[in-house]
Amino acid sequence: MIFSKSNSVRQRLLNAALSLMHEQGFHALTQARIAATAGVRQSHLTYYFPTRNDLLKAVVQESKNAMCASTMTACIQEKNLSLDAFKEILIQHLSSSKIPRLMLALTAACDEDISLREWMREFQVDGRARLTDILNAYQLFPSEDDLMLFQCILIGASSLSLQQGCSTTQLSKIIRNAFERLIADCQPLSQNSSQASNPSS
Repeated sequence: MIFSKSNSVRQRLLNAALSLMHEQGFHALTQARIAATAGVRQSHLTYYFPTRNDLLKAVVQESKNAMCASTMTACIQEKNLSLDAFKEILIQHLSSSKIPRLMLALTAACDEDISLREWMREFQVDGRARLTDILNAYQLFPSEDDLMLFQCILIGASSLSLQQGCSTTQLSKIIRNAFERLIADCQPLSQNSSQASNPSS
């Protein structure tokens, strides 16, 4: 996982939270531990993240950004990254149980903080948009329904993994099957164009 090298207090707190989450699990995300790991006073944490939900949202976003940065690094190192290579990178990231734990915590918090619902909706929409851009680069053009189904499978598989203690191997297999189904359902641009010009076909 790639963490930001910024020396700002806010970034140090986020890096500390990410490190704790990956090394010790979700339960380690307490204000006292994060502040101590970042080497700052606890008051600094509450200044930047007034509520636990604010911190959870920031950690989820930072994890997503770190995943994208890691993918971009792989693309730079291997200029013509194959679709199969990208698939393996994606599966590796999505098979982690860390982000599902945070997302489930935020989902539960939606009952108490209605504003979280809009944030989560935008987060999911942004995720689908980023995946669409990547697939388009491979001349693959998924429909919104295909992307929604893929996202629902990811959420369901992650939840089952946490509930039933599925192994990383099992989760990876589900994600791989879901991604391969998404790719199989993608239509070439030429088909999309012909259908747009001839809706009755």
